[in-house]
Amino acid sequence: MQSCFGHHFMLVLEKQDQQFFAIVQLIGTRQQAEKFVYRLELNGNKRRLTWESTPKSIHE
Repeated sequence: MQSCFGHHFMLVLEKQDQQFFAIVQLIGTRQQAEKFVYRLELNGNKRRLTWESTPKSIHE
């Protein structure tokens, strides 16, 4: 759980075999979530993967 700008966000990471899955959720409404953008960055072995998206509401 992370707090930012007076809102609470939850980052969920899941590993299945050699794959990772991540989702960022806002503890709030869909309309509130649409006002934010997050960026995830994975680094390793001279590689970098960056993903930018809008969080999902925890109610979705």
